Amino acid sequence: MDKDKNQIFSNMKMFERCYDQGGRIVRKLLFILLVALVVFQVFLHIPSLREVVSSVYRLDGVLVKENNVKDWYEKLD
Repeated sequence: MDKDKNQIFSNMKMFERCYDQGGRIVRKLLFILLVALVVFQVFLHIPSLREVVSSVYRLDGVLVKENNVKDWYEKLD
């Protein structure tokens, strides 16, 4: 009986360690993603970096002509 209780107690301790470690990893990952989001948003406010970060800003005004794209002025079949 003591053997079973010790095994259960050991499993509970191992689960606690895994749970705590997983929580720390998720917290760090969320923090890193939040910092990355803020950094990229700040980059979009700096005109010299905006062209590097945003392909939409870089391609603004450039016409794209693809075979599978129907522009508004072409007659739709």
